[in-house]
Amino acid sequence: MRIREVEFIGLRAPLPKPARFSWGEASSRNVGLVRVVTEEGLEGWGETSVTFPLWSLEERALTVREGVRPLLVGQEWNEPAEVVARLEVALAPLGHLWSVVAIRAAIGAVEVALWDIVGQAAGKPLWELWGGRWSRVPLYAVGFAGDRREIARQAEQAIAAGYSAVKIRVGFDEEADLSLVRMVREAIGPEAGLLVDANMAWGREQARRMAERLAPYKLGWLEEPLVRDDIEGLVELQGLQIVPLAAGENAYTVADGRALVERRAVSVVMPDIARIGGVGAARAVVQLAREAGIPYSPHQYGSEIGFAAALHLCTTEPGCHSLLRDVSPWELRSAIVGSEPLVDAGQGLPPRRPGLGVRVDRVRAERFRVV
Repeated sequence: MRIREVEFIGLRAPLPKPARFSWGEASSRNVGLVRVVTEEGLEGWGETSVTFPLWSLEERALTVREGVRPLLVGQEWNEPAEVVARLEVALAPLGHLWSVVAIRAAIGAVEVALWDIVGQAAGKPLWELWGGRWSRVPLYAVGFAGDRREIARQAEQAIAAGYSAVKIRVGFDEEADLSLVRMVREAIGPEAGLLVDANMAWGREQARRMAERLAPYKLGWLEEPLVRDDIEGLVELQGLQIVPLAAGENAYTVADGRALVERRAVSVVMPDIARIGGVGAARAVVQLAREAGIPYSPHQYGSEIGFAAALHLCTTEPGCHSLLRDVSPWELRSAIVGSEPLVDAGQGLPPRRPGLGVRVDRVRAERFRVV
């Protein structure tokens, strides 16, 4: 096949309530989509991670339009992997000069769009094309906002709706964090899954102290207690066996993911398709984790395009612990797509239509387009 066009579509919509993270607050959220069209008339969609900072949307638009598109338009291809390899050779030096995640996340969106095209051409959903068998995917809920009582109430509702666990964000103030965790645990009961995400807020000493203080609340995992490249610190904390650790959403290469697995720095590894460079890179990390006996839980914090890709991954590769589902009332997540239902009773439903199985409604998308 030959590529006729590569298009970037940047969308943004306000959040009903600001999302709070250890490093700041977001009142709006982005979606960055890449559309690839072939000379044969097939159209594929992929998603790149542009959640934070908000200006990453404008950056990614330029990266795709000025960096990626000229390398692809008019080119023939047979397999997504060969296109990825071509882009990696051409763009890897720019990653060192500018931003590794900008390059990897742009490549990943193109790769998913190409897989979407391959699946459509074959008349098969991606999970079937990759040798998987359809199955429901356990989901955990995230995206609660408001004060502690509101967050606890929302978490309780998510567990009642069938989600396997809830995840709450900490990293603000130790006493306030502990109060929130305690309130959520009381709301959801002693047996429901409770995950905590620190978003890289702490240094080693504080991470150990907080792990000890959080341990009585029976966490499923403590996510990203340290900055992404402090593998040694994660290894030390994991070795203490205070609480299970999770990380990997900010692994931007297979080598990053391999380091987490081979050093046994985490109990759960969390590759993000939209950041690590696509499904191929995420699958490589997942397969390494499986060989090491470590479960995986894909990170995904965007629209239904990225969520569908993660569902296909979970259905294909054994060892999926669970998949993140953002339940915040943010209309951009699903307002721009048409698909069969992707969630039922707290479980993910991998699409059965050919390719990615999710189509973008261009008319609705234009309402949110900013770049």
